[in-house]
Amino acid sequence: MSASRLIGAAKGVSEIIGVVMVLMMTLTMSSLTYTYIGTVYAQATRPIEAIDSYCIGGNITFVIRNGGSSDLNGNSLTCYPISQTCSTGCTVPSSVTPGGAGTVTIGGCTSGRAHTWRLRGPSNVVELYAYCP
Repeated sequence: MSASRLIGAAKGVSEIIGVVMVLMMTLTMSSLTYTYIGTVYAQATRPIEAIDSYCIGGNITFVIRNGGSSDLNGNSLTCYPISQTCSTGCTVPSSVTPGGAGTVTIGGCTSGRAHTWRLRGPSNVVELYAYCP
């Protein structure tokens, strides 16, 4: 085998390795971009955040915040009990603007007990917890 043929074969292998490396870099960049966009999107679409809770005279008030970028309609909020002894269901706000706060209220809760509720919104679920002294 002549020297020129060996050099030509080596050049062919180098080109294949180069193409494989470019493909690997492209896949890596694609996966990093996908992960970044997924994280940003998840944060942008997580509209409900629990800020505070308090119980006065057996009436619990949960303060929630709309962390999303659009109005949060009260019809898109559903509240259901996890562990509680309250006589009324929860009342959700009719609307919460982006960055704004609203209150979820529950009445007739037993004193000396912790109460846990779940609030389901358009894109996430938040656990609401309050202790009535």
